[in-house]
Amino acid sequence: MLKLDKINNIIHSERLLEVTSRNSFTSDGAPSDAGLYSGIIFGTTSAEISTTFGFISLNAKIIHPAVLDGLQTVNTIFFKIVMGTKSAILKDGMLIEDEAGQNGVGWLLSQWNNLDFKKYRKPKNGEFIEFLNRSEIKDIFIDKWLVIPIMPRMYTTKNGQTIEDEITMLYKELLDLTVAGHNENEFMKQILRSSSKDIQIQQQVYRIHKYFIGLTDSKTGAVRDNLVSKRIDNNARLVANARPDMPFNCAGIPWQVLLNVFDAFIVGFIKSSAPFQDYEVLLNTRPFSVKQYGTHFDYIFRNVDTYTDANPGKREIWIELLVELFEYHPELVVMLKRDPAWDSGSYHTLYPVIIPTNSYHTMVNALLYKPLGGDSFSSEWLVMENSSNKIIGDENGVIKSYSNTNVLKSISRIYDEDLK
Repeated sequence: MLKLDKINNIIHSERLLEVTSRNSFTSDGAPSDAGLYSGIIFGTTSAEISTTFGFISLNAKIIHPAVLDGLQTVNTIFFKIVMGTKSAILKDGMLIEDEAGQNGVGWLLSQWNNLDFKKYRKPKNGEFIEFLNRSEIKDIFIDKWLVIPIMPRMYTTKNGQTIEDEITMLYKELLDLTVAGHNENEFMKQILRSSSKDIQIQQQVYRIHKYFIGLTDSKTGAVRDNLVSKRIDNNARLVANARPDMPFNCAGIPWQVLLNVFDAFIVGFIKSSAPFQDYEVLLNTRPFSVKQYGTHFDYIFRNVDTYTDANPGKREIWIELLVELFEYHPELVVMLKRDPAWDSGSYHTLYPVIIPTNSYHTMVNALLYKPLGGDSFSSEWLVMENSSNKIIGDENGVIKSYSNTNVLKSISRIYDEDLK
């Protein structure tokens, strides 16, 4: 069943700030205060840039793109009218295609309360029709759109040039439309004369919506070619094993799996943070591009024994880098899901404990082993609330909880699955 997040309520409750400029940086290279990398809007700490949203005022009413998708199950004429490709008239509570009619979001909004959706009811769309009948018009037609946090769309630099993520460029194109009224050039005026602004904005928001749908809609994952040149969704299939000494809120994950799961964070550190550039020298990966790193991680994940045999000492360096990563980002967790899931007990969000050996299984507390079924499950990363606690295994294989993450300095403080 479709459930819409009420954007205005989210903006108010989370106290989100508005992005008003398409300019990402100032003339001296600093993030613009009103742009898509603004520290004022999205924060500056690792926790803030991982979890803080912004929003764009559309300066027009559009139909929520999720509703627009659903309306195609009612009748395709709705989508065509909203996108401006067909015109229609309203007759007896239904839209009838007519070249002499009207189109656009504004016209549909003016006719919304006169539509009789019961006449469109079919066995396959009955649930959506019920949703439309009980939803408020202010939730279906929106005038703001959320901007995701900075971390998943972090920019990179190459040969002195700033390279921005695809989703950031889509947001910029939306800003071109929503702020165009303040400083429209002749080219923009000509475009808007041939196609009304609300249709242009509707089309762009729908492109952004479909971009995110594309990240989650397929079992094969998202096409993240701009980052890793491969089809992934930051997950790995592993077999769960029980360990009575594993903390209830932790999961032991092999080091090469963590490389692949947290690739975006690792690449960001190596390419943009001075302390981590030393790792690039130690690993002899310079001058790897961002895409090459992604391919490299995938190779290590799939051929870990071959890699470690051919590159003695590098496994230890990668593990040290992972330890540092979890110091800088203590909020990082993994989500474990039994595949196939049985019930809510098949899902768990846990802190990662690094397994330093070349294995393809994970270890969880014995109490979690039963609901996970001892079967294989997918592990994907997502960012949760910030926590200063880090739970790791010490050199004797004993798991301890530390409130001070500075203790994570030694490679020996990694869980050793071979210790009895």
